[in-house]
Order: sequence, then structure tokens, then C-alpha cells
Amino acid sequence: MLGGRVYFPADFRNFTANIGYDEWPEEVLVPALREILVRLAALRFPLSIYRGLGLPEGIQPRLGPNGSWTYARAVAEGVARGEIEAAGAREGDVPWLLMGTVRSASDVDWDLTINWNFRFDDEAELALGRSPRVAQIHAERLT
Repeated sequence: MLGGRVYFPADFRNFTANIGYDEWPEEVLVPALREILVRLAALRFPLSIYRGLGLPEGIQPRLGPNGSWTYARAVAEGVARGEIEAAGAREGDVPWLLMGTVRSASDVDWDLTINWNFRFDDEAELALGRSPRVAQIHAERLT
């Protein structure tokens, strides 16, 4: 169940080819996918989401639903501080934490979320859909 509905990619082989895992044996792919789906099925909406940014001093973050988000605050803080290797902070950047709330499961692009969780399994990635309803986006400068 993702967002209250049973979810499994309709065409499993095509799905795995599109995310670059079509050469993996099914006995490896299916358990990995099952683990990701179980983790994502535990998410409850409305859902708090986070984005870590490292920006030069004096630059304020843009408050919009674009970019990569995570449902794990610690991951976003690690990206903001440059502790997690991602497109996060560089030496001397100011760490920022963006926070928002996704209102419903229909605001999530589940195929892309599953893809990102295959690729970056330790980052608790969440891909927002085309026109997500994200409430209360605000930024906090981390110390």
C-alpha cells in the first residue's frame, strides 16, 4: 500500500529497464523492490518533508516544491552540512533546512520515488509530482 492503495509497477520488467536495473536477476530485484515498497507504505499523509541546501553567505533559499526532498530530517541536515555526498553544501556554504508538508499520496510521483530509493537507498528520497500541493514550506538556517 502506498498512500492507501496497493502499488506495484504495472510492467515490472519495463520499469526496471527504465531505472537501469533490467540486468539484475529477478530474485534480487523483487526482494529489493518489496523492501522499498514496505518502507514507503509506512509513510502517512500529510507527510513532513525536508530538503538540505548549502548556499553561499547572503543567499536565501527559494521556497518552492522543486528539487530533491526526503522524508528523513537527518538526511536533509546531513546534505545541508555536506556530511552526505549529494548536491549539498560546499566548503564555506551556509547550511539551510527547508521543511514542508505534502498533503496527500497523490502529490508524490511514486515511480520516480521508487527509482530514487533504488539508486540512493540511504537518502529516503521522495519525488514530488507535477503539481504537488506542498504546504507551509519554510527555511531554517542550521547552526
